[in-house]
Amino acid sequence: MLLAHANKHRDAEGDLIYEGTGDLRADVDELIYLEKQYDEVAGISTISTYPDKVRNV
Repeated sequence: MLLAHANKHRDAEGDLIYEGTGDLRADVDELIYLEKQYDEVAGISTISTYPDKVRNV
């Protein structure tokens, strides 16, 4: 298991664009991104996962 931080920004549609993950993507079998969103009104944090690379089954 490997956990790493990647620089990111949002594109015109609001999707995250990750930078600096090319080496990691080449070295791992599966790559999953974590995204945290905070709802200030409710005071709740939500963490979502997004698969980018999935190992062949």
